[in-house]
Amino acid sequence: MNELKEWLKGRRLKPRSVKELSEVFEGVPYKTVAGWVNQGKVPAKKDLKGKLYQITKIDKYMPDELKDQRIGEIKNSIYTFTNVLEPLIQSSALRDYFRKEINKTDIAYLSSLLEALLDEKRFQIWDAFQKVKVKGVIKDGRKDNL
Repeated sequence: MNELKEWLKGRRLKPRSVKELSEVFEGVPYKTVAGWVNQGKVPAKKDLKGKLYQITKIDKYMPDELKDQRIGEIKNSIYTFTNVLEPLIQSSALRDYFRKEINKTDIAYLSSLLEALLDEKRFQIWDAFQKVKVKGVIKDGRKDNL
């Protein structure tokens, strides 16, 4: 079953059916909307695709402009982070203090995530491990006792 069909199926509020979804898209034929839902088709028109994303938040309908914006924000954050780390590169004393004060688990998490984001198969493995509970691991300041 495709994502849009699942999304409709799981809704409590309108739109909950192809008919109700087609009513949201005034002027778009019912058969066209049914194709999106039942056959997993993606609207050809940018504005319809964008509206469908706005309503559903399903990734495959995300407009390219929004993807570009989000990737731009992530790139800027990485560049900013790199600049913030510059004092650690320059000072061994600051690096020593950093090593004493930083949570090494947070660094490992961030490092493994960034590496996993570069390859989808690695990301799927990384994601699967994030869902595994480990007895005795501390998360968010609380001991997880299963």
